[in-house]
Amino acid sequence: MSKIEKSKEEEIENLELKYANAGNWEELYELIKSTGMIETSAGKKDPQKIIDRIEGIKRVAIKEVILNDTTLEIILRDVTHTDGLRDKVKELIRAEFKG
Repeated sequence: MSKIEKSKEEEIENLELKYANAGNWEELYELIKSTGMIETSAGKKDPQKIIDRIEGIKRVAIKEVILNDTTLEIILRDVTHTDGLRDKVKELIRAEFKG
């Protein structure tokens, strides 16, 4: 494996861990902003648009009080899986709204 290939592989591994290390919403949003444009399956997304979408999901979570995991999965569909972002948002919502 070339140095470039190894470097790219390490970069991908670091990105996958990036969002998992956020301990709260503020840290998560700072990480999202520092990433710049985020590559998703639907193309590149602006960090602020991703944050705005997450905030919208949080408002729905407050209104609905996340009745069950199925409801949570449905409202999280609009958050990208890229770099584990959806998993981190799910974790923070559960911590905040499910006690």
